[in-house]
Amino acid sequence: MNKLLCSLILLIFFSRSVFAGDFFYDPTEPTPLRMNVTAIYISPQKKVAMINGIRYGEKDRLGGWVIEAILHHQVIMDNQGEKMTLYLTRSFAKDGT
Repeated sequence: MNKLLCSLILLIFFSRSVFAGDFFYDPTEPTPLRMNVTAIYISPQKKVAMINGIRYGEKDRLGGWVIEAILHHQVIMDNQGEKMTLYLTRSFAKDGT
């Protein structure tokens, strides 16, 4: 009974799904790429999105992602068939048309 109790306590203590969460960093796991769209500029000639303080256009790469489309309030990205939509974090968009 004592062995069973100790095993259960150790299992709970070291279980990543129960307690570890963000407390322990595993360097073998990929770090999620954080992306914030803070500005979008659309003109007849080009579309530009400011992501993490850097200007990007359509078809540019960011990490493993390719910017597929820049719309008035969002940026659509693709990573080998996986789609992700980033939304403008501020409440304005500049339209140069």
